[in-house]
Amino acid sequence: MSSSSRVAFVDLLRFAAAFQMLQGHTLAALLAPELRSGTGFAVWSYARGLTSVAFLFAAGLSFFLATERTGAEPAAQSGRRRRVLRAVSLIALGYLLHLPIAALSGDPARRSAALHEFAAVDVLQNIGVSMLLLEGLRAVLPSLRLRVPASLALAAVSIAVAPLAAQLPGAGPLRPLVAYLTPQAGSLFPLAPWSSHVFFGFVCGAVVRAPGRVAISLRLAGLAAGLGFCSLLCVWAAAPRVVSDHTTRLTGVVVAAVVTVGGVLRLEAVSPLTKPL
Repeated sequence: MSSSSRVAFVDLLRFAAAFQMLQGHTLAALLAPELRSGTGFAVWSYARGLTSVAFLFAAGLSFFLATERTGAEPAAQSGRRRRVLRAVSLIALGYLLHLPIAALSGDPARRSAALHEFAAVDVLQNIGVSMLLLEGLRAVLPSLRLRVPASLALAAVSIAVAPLAAQLPGAGPLRPLVAYLTPQAGSLFPLAPWSSHVFFGFVCGAVVRAPGRVAISLRLAGLAAGLGFCSLLCVWAAAPRVVSDHTTRLTGVVVAAVVTVGGVLRLEAVSPLTKPL
């Protein structure tokens, strides 16, 4: 698969996630109560649950494809500054979207609710902090052969500690910091376990870019099989639900990536026949 194909693969995965997000929110708001049951609704709910994981996974994959390339050191330094600023801007935007305007109200209950929502960590803060952590790996570990297993370890730790992180108290003066670790502070996307999908996306980027004759679709299928095996182990070992749930969702997203790669290759095969003479 060519470099342009790899970019198309990531863009197509993002497009699918964006479409899934739009239709998911729309149907969730408009679907009649009597239709919210049955096998079809269960399948739709499962597919909808993959959307956020797909966005985070694509963010880590894009980070690898954008950073792990050869180039002059001044260009690399400039790119690092841009990436850090982009990550910080994502964090700032995440907070701006939840500005506690209601805190100006004289109602103590509304003020408390507004400040609680402002401190909560959403998907933008999660992606921004995860990007900074990946950038930190680049600064600390000079070799890609070390960064990839380190990112895989971060992904595993992020999921493994999620049950413990969920028990942390979310109140108190440290709430804005604790919110990055636990849903008890009102966070929808705390780093544990959600950042694991960004870190695994980085690992997937290494698989996509690795040299060799093995087809990328087969490599991704191998990753999906490995994740599926881990999911089965989680079920067999009666692991906490958050661990098995996120492992299963990540498996589903990698399977979707395999399908996406197949679609890109199919388009490449058809495109010469559709070009004008």
